Amino acid sequence: MNLNEYQEKAKKTDLHTKVEANELDYYLLGLTSEVGEVAGRMKRVYRDQKGKISLVEKERIKKELGDHIIVNQSLSIPLTANMEVLSNQLTELLNN
Repeated sequence: MNLNEYQEKAKKTDLHTKVEANELDYYLLGLTSEVGEVAGRMKRVYRDQKGKISLVEKERIKKELGDHIIVNQSLSIPLTANMEVLSNQLTELLNN
């Protein structure tokens, strides 16, 4: 699946239509929330595991990173940004 296909499928799961809020603010708050979840997991790794991350915790963090992709896709909607175009622009930057 390419990023355009992903973007179209992910739009179908968007619950924003049930919330009366500024779209951009709503999605930015969602992204901030997801970043906080990853940070919280890492904090617990340092607190409870002395900084040694277990395979179980790696999987939990990977799931959270997947959530980041979903929220970033949602954030692209009010910005009318195409994920495939954004990806290509980043690839160009990396290649320069």
